[in-house]
Amino acid sequence: MRKLILPVFIIAALFACDKIKTTVACGKYDVRMKFVDDGEKMKVTINGERLVLDLVPAASGAKYDGIMKNGDVLTLWGKGDEWTMLINDGKAVVCK
Repeated sequence: MRKLILPVFIIAALFACDKIKTTVACGKYDVRMKFVDDGEKMKVTINGERLVLDLVPAASGAKYDGIMKNGDVLTLWGKGDEWTMLINDGKAVVCK
């Protein structure tokens, strides 16, 4: 029995790391983020719409870009625990 416990905890820990989720409010948008592929991509649900954002170069922090169904470009930029959202490079909305 003890021989099974350690492998189960290791597998559970690895599985949990791939499913790190964060939910924030960005103005009138509810944004749920799930980091995948070691942070190279972010699965996002924004007011019910699902999309995948790609990690892009940023001067600091982590920046993800993607295209929404209506053609708008969505950018989520995070630094520390703070996130900012931009749609079509418009006015920055601070997420809480």
